[in-house]
Amino acid sequence: MSWDIFLQTHENGEVGYFPLSFLFESFGTAVTYNNIEGNKCCIVLEYQNPDAEKYNIMPTSSVELYINIETINNVIMTSGFSVNRPPGHEDFWQGLCNILKVTSSALFWGGEGNCLAVGREETIKHLPDIMIESLGSPTIVSGHQDILRMIQS
Repeated sequence: MSWDIFLQTHENGEVGYFPLSFLFESFGTAVTYNNIEGNKCCIVLEYQNPDAEKYNIMPTSSVELYINIETINNVIMTSGFSVNRPPGHEDFWQGLCNILKVTSSALFWGGEGNCLAVGREETIKHLPDIMIESLGSPTIVSGHQDILRMIQS
């Protein structure tokens, strides 16, 4: 079964942007590959599985981010991305949290209950009304543990 999460950036109810370079900074050394073609970018993140031998699993887990990009004033910007089957590695979730705390982005997923997270109170005013109507009131998260608690509830 597949599960996706989405990060979208908004400005006054419309599409917003932040520099793609900040996404690279947020995930740091986990970025092992990136490819830009046209207005799309794919980034592969790879994380070590510390208990790989103990549980007889792969030593690393990887995930692909599919990113919408646009060049604005000679800077490559992104309005958001999707992640299919996000990893359980805490560094991945902390990277997402870093983005939420600095940008006017929202993280959301399908499911029951509260499925909309932001990292700053001021982000809420930028979200489209339809997003809040569809997903419910956003929860302000202060750390990656808050996101994981939301997903697990």
